[in-house]
Amino acid sequence: MRTQEGSSGSNTDETELDQLLQNIVEESHEASENYEKDTKDKHEKGLKDRKDAEEVRQKALESLSQTKKRHTEEEEQSQSSNSRKRPKKNGSETMLYLQSKAEKEFDLRKEELKMKKEEMELQKELQLEAAQKQASATENMVKMLEHFQTQQVNVQQQMLQQQQQYQMMMQQQSQHFLCIIEKLSKN
Repeated sequence: MRTQEGSSGSNTDETELDQLLQNIVEESHEASENYEKDTKDKHEKGLKDRKDAEEVRQKALESLSQTKKRHTEEEEQSQSSNSRKRPKKNGSETMLYLQSKAEKEFDLRKEELKMKKEEMELQKELQLEAAQKQASATENMVKMLEHFQTQQVNVQQQMLQQQQQYQMMMQQQSQHFLCIIEKLSKN
């Protein structure tokens, strides 16, 4: 029958169907494995939580002498396992730390103020320099204006003198002409 199906062309449909079914089966297996894994993890976590809760309950129920005994045993175990525990700090170490921190903050603040002061002095110097440059430029402008005005006055005076000379020359010429005319008229 497979030879007949292969010749009719329906073989490709079945292989696609087979492939899809295979994918569904694989996904189903993966989903069930994931579910089992999640269930196992939750169960282990529940056991651990129960164990931790039991330890807390036991610690709460133990007497004061048992608590001291347990603490000494824990300290011995921690020392024997070479785990470095931080020693408890007493009040003087705390005060030294706070004093050191305050001194560092004071020094830092002092340095910041010094930098701000230097920056302000620099700005003041720059402003003073800019003001001096502006005053110098203004003074130069005033001098140039005064120079220009004196040149203008000189030019005007020269023109006035030239006009006066021209007028005098014209008067002299007219007097000469009058003299000539008089002489001619007498003759």
